[in-house]
Amino acid sequence: METSGEQQNLLEREQSSRVVLRNGLTGAGQISRWAVITSFLAGAVLLAAMTRHVVPRSMSLRVTKLVCWGGWYQGCEEIEPWPQTMPSATDYPLADALQEFGKDRHQIISDFKEMIYGRLMAEIEWKDEAQQVHWSLTFLKENGLRETTKNRPWIFETALSKNSYVASLMCDFDLVSDANRTQCDEAKGKLDAGFTNPQQAYMWNRMGFTGGHYTWNRWYTPQQCYQEALWRNGNMASAWNGLGEELKEGWKTTNLWGRDIREVQAYVHALKINPNFSEAWTNMGDSGGGTLQNVEYSQTHCYLKALMVKPDYAPAWRGLGDAGGFHHKGKDYSAKDCIEHALKLNPSDAKTWVSLSKLGGGMFDQKLHSKQECLQKALDLEPPHMVSSQAWKLLGMLGGGTVNGTVYDARGCYQKGLDAFPDQAELWVKLGDEGGGKVKDQDISSKDCYVKAISMLTTMFNKRYAAPPKESEFQVNGSAWLGLGDQGGGMVGNRWVDAKTCYAAALWNQADFSHAWVRLGDLGGARVAFRIMSSNRKDLSMKSGDWYDKKRCGEIAAEVGDKSAEAFASLGWQGGGNVSGKHYDTAACFIKALELNSAFAPAWNGLSQAGGGKVNMQQYSAQQALQKAIESKPDYGDAWIRYCNGGGGFVSGVMYDKSKCYSHALDIAKAKGQQRCSELLKDVDDKLIDKKACSPEAKEAKDK
Repeated sequence: METSGEQQNLLEREQSSRVVLRNGLTGAGQISRWAVITSFLAGAVLLAAMTRHVVPRSMSLRVTKLVCWGGWYQGCEEIEPWPQTMPSATDYPLADALQEFGKDRHQIISDFKEMIYGRLMAEIEWKDEAQQVHWSLTFLKENGLRETTKNRPWIFETALSKNSYVASLMCDFDLVSDANRTQCDEAKGKLDAGFTNPQQAYMWNRMGFTGGHYTWNRWYTPQQCYQEALWRNGNMASAWNGLGEELKEGWKTTNLWGRDIREVQAYVHALKINPNFSEAWTNMGDSGGGTLQNVEYSQTHCYLKALMVKPDYAPAWRGLGDAGGFHHKGKDYSAKDCIEHALKLNPSDAKTWVSLSKLGGGMFDQKLHSKQECLQKALDLEPPHMVSSQAWKLLGMLGGGTVNGTVYDARGCYQKGLDAFPDQAELWVKLGDEGGGKVKDQDISSKDCYVKAISMLTTMFNKRYAAPPKESEFQVNGSAWLGLGDQGGGMVGNRWVDAKTCYAAALWNQADFSHAWVRLGDLGGARVAFRIMSSNRKDLSMKSGDWYDKKRCGEIAAEVGDKSAEAFASLGWQGGGNVSGKHYDTAACFIKALELNSAFAPAWNGLSQAGGGKVNMQQYSAQQALQKAIESKPDYGDAWIRYCNGGGGFVSGVMYDKSKCYSHALDIAKAKGQQRCSELLKDVDDKLIDKKACSPEAKEAKDK
């Protein structure tokens, strides 16, 4: 991607200032880590003390807005050039105190200014001031420096006088001495008092960015904080962007000035204010694109707009990879190219590792990482977050893996994900498929897992949406109903739902759900209704249901599941039928099923009953088909009985004559329980097998 000379100059200055910031944080550069961390904290305090913040005339309007949007900075109408000489040290109250770290105060001020300048160039929109404070305080807290900070009371005292937000956070982080802790209420009071001033929209925005805030005897969520900021100042691009991020989950909407606002609209507002806001462009791309000033921007176009502003913005490269790559100036950039480039820019981004896993793994740091290794890397990096919810699910689907030195099987992955995110319906479905498990020290049955998923999604579907639920959410709900049907049905809300109704509900969610059609056919068919989306895509309704008999269920299952061996085998058991205009007789259905899955034992059993046939260019007799069924599923009782009735034969290289065959079949039948054992043996000649062996009395006698 090409850049102008001016853009290139800005990028070089940005990279230079980033080196200062990076070296300061790692201790690898000339600036001592102590000075940089403290200067972060000092900077957040000093910014509140400034009455005028100046930027170069050469900067674009977007950067000017970054400085001016907060409401604390005066003189924004007239932009002055960056001062060529350093201001007096008396203009920066903390400079003298910072000398104890062995730095010249003018150098400290200069270093800090370089960081600010680099961040302006990086366009993090000044909501990162709160991020700077958190980095500083977190570093002090997590690196054993809490007591050191407590023993420097001037930090808290200066924060209390200059920036009550910093002082309040220091109290929350336990970075205040016992003597000063009595002043924490004063800090909170000053913070709350600031909210009554309409000019403090900036403060509300910071509270949204840092996770919400408790004030006026109530808790304000991040979304509510962003809304409070926008009520006071509707021209805050970062507040609109933050609001969009909060509206992302669950297709939520909010109301501002009497208008419904949803995720994409929030990003559009942010970009109207600041058209060069890379993060907002990327977020709009993540939400599928949008319309800005009568121009329609596709998902890919949004990411490219972000990269035109900031060519090394890793989230935009990741987005391009998730969107399938792109074509630019005669060159194709594949999805994997984009994801691998994003990792080079930011190897610590868990989302990018998850994206690489979805592409089957890839190269990083001259090493090939498998899908499983990518997910393990993501979970090693990411503290509990929505990204890790997805990573745990995907790792479970791969059979599990090792995370932070602990081995998890598939069930363990789903349990771990639900411990942190109990509102993730798909994780409940996956845990149900594993037979249930323990979540937050509570045993949950498979049936209860499906019921939880259904209840969560039903509650969401019953709400009125500015946009409909995602298709993937309907698919998850369909899977949950299928699972509950396989459990024989259960209580959903206050009513009992039988298995047939469960399968019909699965089809309401997903009309092309082949497995649900198969199950419904096995139960003899049913009346099925389908969901309809209104033309404005706001409302869900139901089409009155028609009756589908078992044969029609089998035909539809095969049509919608053209790669489903189960669907064609089911149609074979119904005597065959028409699929997509082509007629399949009984044998042809089983042959088609085996061409799709040569290890599907029920299809081999069915082919045997149809007299055998040719599968993948090889002819199989009825007895040979039974042999294949048993080898595919060694405990297949029906196939064993019929194989013995046919005289027995070789199975996996072992010869079973008639006597040995029936003896083995009886052992399998008894393991199925008394009722199933009796069903399996009912047509066998009494002279060939002892049917009384199925009774509990026979088992007790044998055990004694």
